[in-house]
Amino acid sequence: MNARLVLTPMVVLITVSAVAAEPPRGLAALSPEAEAKRQKVEDLFQDISTVNLLNGLRLTREQAQQVLALAREAQQVRQGLKGNGVEAYQKALADAEATYEAFKAAAMKGEPPTGPVSNRASAAEQRLKDLRDQYAADVQKRLKDLEARLQNVLTEGQKEVVEGFKPCLIPPQNLRDPVRAGQAAGDKPVQILSRLRSIPAAEWNSHKDEIAARHVEMTEKHKFKMLSDQERAAEERRFIALAEQARALKDTDFELEKARLAEALQPSDKREALMEELRKRAPHGGPEVSRAAHWLLSSRVVPILEERLRM
Repeated sequence: MNARLVLTPMVVLITVSAVAAEPPRGLAALSPEAEAKRQKVEDLFQDISTVNLLNGLRLTREQAQQVLALAREAQQVRQGLKGNGVEAYQKALADAEATYEAFKAAAMKGEPPTGPVSNRASAAEQRLKDLRDQYAADVQKRLKDLEARLQNVLTEGQKEVVEGFKPCLIPPQNLRDPVRAGQAAGDKPVQILSRLRSIPAAEWNSHKDEIAARHVEMTEKHKFKMLSDQERAAEERRFIALAEQARALKDTDFELEKARLAEALQPSDKREALMEELRKRAPHGGPEVSRAAHWLLSSRVVPILEERLRM
């Protein structure tokens, strides 16, 4: 029951991403066949990302069974309204269709409709909104309950892996061996700061701009793309200020401060923060849940875990 689940390593020979799967801007709409292919590529990317995350989590069989059960419950929650909720929504849709048709016919005469026609259309629109909001609140409450149960299934280390996860085709080192990679990742920023401290003052003053530019270049190559030249310039200035703060410390003070400085050395992913903010602001965009719930309570994880548990 405690045997760990690990997929056979896959050799992936495509170089696409979630963004790369989108049609190029400015071109004509894709044909139905090409659009179907684009969607298939996007689905494969999301499936591979989910598999990469599951590989990194190293779930036990018992954990996998528990996550699968929770994901199935979440799937049922998302499948729609039930009972009286369905009847109320269908009635609201029928009312909206009739009143919108009447509103359109009146508007086609050249003036915005007023009086009963406008009032009925407005009331129908509000009724649909109220039902959607009520449904969204109900879904959010039920998913929050499932999320709390999910948190009890995962270890603290697994929670850290999920919270730091980003969709990927080729898994980074921290997903291939989360424990050792986490240790290495924790040591590397300290090593970088130590090397920066060892650079002679004259050499540092002559080359600090080049070193900061290299820092930004490596960040964009291995972690994430920045949003603009302004963000790159701001990150270079932040890096130089942090390095000079570390360089100014006495050896004993650096030993006390190195963990904090090393953590600050890592730039923040403003693109990811922006996307997270947009997800939270999107009307009827779905309930706000943790990254663990987003990935492990999704409908996509259900067939993947079912297949794994048959192995």
